[in-house]
Amino acid sequence: MSGVPFRVDGQGQVLVSWMSRDKVYWSLSSEGADRFAPRVAAPQGGDQGSSTALMNRKGEVLLVWKEGQQVNWAIYTQKGKLAGESGTAGRLPGGNKPAAFVGADDVFYVVF
Repeated sequence: MSGVPFRVDGQGQVLVSWMSRDKVYWSLSSEGADRFAPRVAAPQGGDQGSSTALMNRKGEVLLVWKEGQQVNWAIYTQKGKLAGESGTAGRLPGGNKPAAFVGADDVFYVVF
């Protein structure tokens, strides 16, 4: 069991990711967090879970999640369109969860 991971930026936008029925989603709120955009699903797969989402200063959103023991990632535009970049970061056994951060160079890093 885990809580819903979220982040708040300086303008009050909330970026949140969650799992429902073995599928991972993310959504971004408006400034002030008074409403959210429609949810965006991770690329097709099954048994998805343990997600986190990050946004860099360019407005790109990274979604990282597990499918079984495989750690996957995808980069989206702020509007929820897949930016054509996605992949696999490796295997993470057991109940461990992947993490990610945005570096000072504005590049996403997946760690586990």
